[in-house]
Amino acid sequence: MNIIIKRFIAFALSFTLVIVPSFAVYDPNPKHSKWFHDSIVNDPTVKSTVEVKAQRTYPVVVYDPETGSKNTINKPQKSSIKVLANVNKVGKKLLKGGAHAAIGAAVYDILLKSVDWVLDPENNRVKYKESGDDGHQWYLGIGVDRVFGSTPESTFIKYHNKMGINIEKLPNKEGLKCTTNANGITSYCIVEGRASATVYKNTDYQPADWQYIPIDEVAQKVIEHANDGQAPAMQVMTDTALDALEAGELDNDLEAAAEPKQYGPNEYAPGTEPNPDPDPDPDPDPDPDPDPENPNPEPMPTEWPAFCDWATPVCDFIEWVKAEPEQTDTEIDLQEPDEQPTDTNFNFGGSCPAPIVFEGSIFGQSIEFTMLDTVMLCDFLSTYVKWPVYAASSLFAIYIVGGRKEDG
Repeated sequence: MNIIIKRFIAFALSFTLVIVPSFAVYDPNPKHSKWFHDSIVNDPTVKSTVEVKAQRTYPVVVYDPETGSKNTINKPQKSSIKVLANVNKVGKKLLKGGAHAAIGAAVYDILLKSVDWVLDPENNRVKYKESGDDGHQWYLGIGVDRVFGSTPESTFIKYHNKMGINIEKLPNKEGLKCTTNANGITSYCIVEGRASATVYKNTDYQPADWQYIPIDEVAQKVIEHANDGQAPAMQVMTDTALDALEAGELDNDLEAAAEPKQYGPNEYAPGTEPNPDPDPDPDPDPDPDPDPENPNPEPMPTEWPAFCDWATPVCDFIEWVKAEPEQTDTEIDLQEPDEQPTDTNFNFGGSCPAPIVFEGSIFGQSIEFTMLDTVMLCDFLSTYVKWPVYAASSLFAIYIVGGRKEDG
């Protein structure tokens, strides 16, 4: 039982350490481009130039003014640009492999002959040497019929092709098989039922040394082949543009050429949508809580203004009443005022001015009218105003004597 448990634990740990991390690092868009391609095609005129059509999405906030609710949606945005061929980027694409036909054609055009070549990514170049079929490692035939090859099989096929026999098309053949003897000098080759021969090792053969072509030179030739309409080279151009798109290298150009972002009614860019007014306080508290340390504070003393500060017209009028009237030389005859009653209880210490009377003539007719009858005004003041004045004066006197009046 313990053995079974231990094996189960070991299996679980293996699953955790091996399988789970493989899911953890998975990323459907590992290069994190903002744009995704719709189509990538070669330009019909300059075929090394690639037209890239791509799209992305952008967030839009939909705002409901009645409820104040917000909902974020994504809208598509498209863009289209043309990507010119770049020797450096094409060279990097070639060094990743997968473009053997385009590289082989470029190397052949550069050297004007067939060679064996391999990529050398560490040194940014293609290294090559004379082709194995031209290396004279094996031979078959005599004199002018002799042919050379890099393997017994290729030598056997070349020889029979020269003799006019296509090994690949022989009827009822069961396949070519070559067996090299123990000394490595001869190899017996046979096509079951049709042909056989002994192929010999060329002991004079010297392997060629590796030579090199810079990758930029190869890339430039591939671009020329793309402009000439060679399909493998044109495919390298589109693959290079796709790599640049996925790596985010085209994001800025696509951004500049993108369609304008569209916003419908009540749609906004995030952060620009209106914010609803906050709900008012449903139960405001107009009265603040009393001071817990002094719940019943003493009322502040009432401070009254001076009487003449708020009753200036009354004080001015009283002074005017008490003042002696000025005597001026005028044509207006002023009537003597009536005698003041002797039984009054209030006296300002002065006399009311006499009524102001105007006399004149209009169109030969004498006229006389009284402009101001001060007797009636004095009677009103002495009868109705003096008591409020007494009361107010007494009240202020009490406050002043009692020390209740404080400076502000």
